Amino acid sequence: MKFREEFTCPLELVMDMISGKWKSIIIWRLRFGNCQLSKLKKDIVGINQKMLIQHLNELIECNIVDKIIYDGYPKKVEYFLTERGFKLIDPLDKLQRIGIMILKEEGKKMQKKGYIHVYMGEGKGKTTSALGLAFRSIGAGFNVMMVQFLKNWHTSELNSIEMIGDKFKIYRIESKKSFTYNLNEEQLKILREEIKIEFDKAKEFIYSNEYDLIILDEILGAIQGGFIEESEVIELMKNKPENLELILTGRNASKKIIENADLVSKVDSVKHYYENGVLARIGIEY
Repeated sequence: MKFREEFTCPLELVMDMISGKWKSIIIWRLRFGNCQLSKLKKDIVGINQKMLIQHLNELIECNIVDKIIYDGYPKKVEYFLTERGFKLIDPLDKLQRIGIMILKEEGKKMQKKGYIHVYMGEGKGKTTSALGLAFRSIGAGFNVMMVQFLKNWHTSELNSIEMIGDKFKIYRIESKKSFTYNLNEEQLKILREEIKIEFDKAKEFIYSNEYDLIILDEILGAIQGGFIEESEVIELMKNKPENLELILTGRNASKKIIENADLVSKVDSVKHYYENGVLARIGIEY
C-alpha cells in the first residue's frame, strides 16, 4: 500500500489507512480476538475472499493487523489486531453509535447477518434462555416466531407472548398426550404426523422472510426421538436466510448439529431443588 509523501492533516493519514468499504468493518470484527480467514468471511456479509485477503494484507502493511501462521497441515492462519489496531476501536465505536442513530432517524433497516444458536444440556433453562433472547430482540424491533415440538401443556410464556402482541408469535399443536414413553403405537403415529406438520410449518416460517428470529423449541428432542430426520434439520441450518437468527433447543445435540451451529451453550444441572421434593411451580417452571 503506497502512502502520500505529505499530509495537510493527520486525519488524512488515518483515513488512507482504513479507507474503503471493508477495512473498518474488518477492524471492528477483529476486536473480539484472533480469527481465521474462513470465519472472517462468514461473519462479514457481502465480502468475497479475494477482497478480504487484499484488505487484510493492506492492514498488515499499516501495522493495524498482524497474523500468526501455525505449523502443520492444513496450514492454519489467524489474524488479530495490533496495539495500533486496538486504538482505532474507540473511535469506530463512536461512529457505530452515530450510524445507529442515523438509521433510526431515517427509518432505515440495517442488513444484518443472523447466526445459529444451540441451547442444550440436562439443566433447567434452555427454553428460558431462548425466550430471554426473544424478549431482548423484540425491544430492538425484531419479529419473532417460536415453534414448539413435544410440548402440549399450557405454560405461562404463552400468556406472556399473547400480551406482547404481533411481534412474538407461537405455533404448536396442542393435542393432549402423555410422555412419549407412555404412548402406544397408534398414539406415536399421531404424534409423528403432528410433528411433521410442525416441522413443515417451521420451514415455511424460516423461508417466509417475515421473521428476524425463530426458535425451534425442543427440536433436538424431536430428532433424538426419531420424529424428525437429523439430515433435514442440518439442511435447514445450512440453507436458512442469511439475515435470520435461528435457535435450536433440547437436551442432546449431535456432533453434526454442533458443527453447523455458530454458538452452542450447554446448560448443566449442578444443583436443583427438585431433588428436595420441590415440584414444578407455575410462573417458574411452567
